[in-house]
Amino acid sequence: MLKPIDLTFERDIRASLATVWACLTEPKLIARWFFAVDFRPVVGHRFRITGQATAGWRGWTEVQVLEIVPPHRMVWSFDCTEQSPAGRVVFSLAEHAASCAWF
Repeated sequence: MLKPIDLTFERDIRASLATVWACLTEPKLIARWFFAVDFRPVVGHRFRITGQATAGWRGWTEVQVLEIVPPHRMVWSFDCTEQSPAGRVVFSLAEHAASCAWF
């Protein structure tokens, strides 16, 4: 069995904290940058990401919301393959003078 992959991306986004949080938690906005999903910002909520299967991805990912701390933090479990345990996706937001940092 493979180990889960941990990735870190940091971005400085020229938008307010409220705007970035909305893009992470409102289904219509999520669909514009990610996938169309049945997302609800509620701990325990489960949803599925579906797409074209590729090498290393079966074509769907089971996701569960593990933590919500509006508007600063959200954590998902992210199960996208049978070969490894579910990973985690952590969205952490911090407001700066004229932008929002996503790390």
